[in-house]
Amino acid sequence: MVRDNGIGVLDADKPFLFERFTRFNCDHIKGAGLGLAIVKRIAELHKGQVGVDDNPDGKGCAFWVTLKKLG
Repeated sequence: MVRDNGIGVLDADKPFLFERFTRFNCDHIKGAGLGLAIVKRIAELHKGQVGVDDNPDGKGCAFWVTLKKLG
C-alpha cells in the first residue's frame, strides 16, 4: 500500500483511474496517464488486483496491490 496526502480522487472517478491515458485534476503534473494502467496490467498478469481508497490517515489516497501467493 502506498499513501499520499494529495487532493485525493473523487469516488466517481475511481473506477476509471486505472485506464490508459486517464488523468484527473492534474494539469500541473507531467505524464501521459499510463503509470497506473501499467501497474494494473502487471498485477493482472500475476493474478493480482489493484485499487485505490481514501487515505485513512487524512486527505489523499491509498493505492494498493495484491498478488496471488505462489505455492
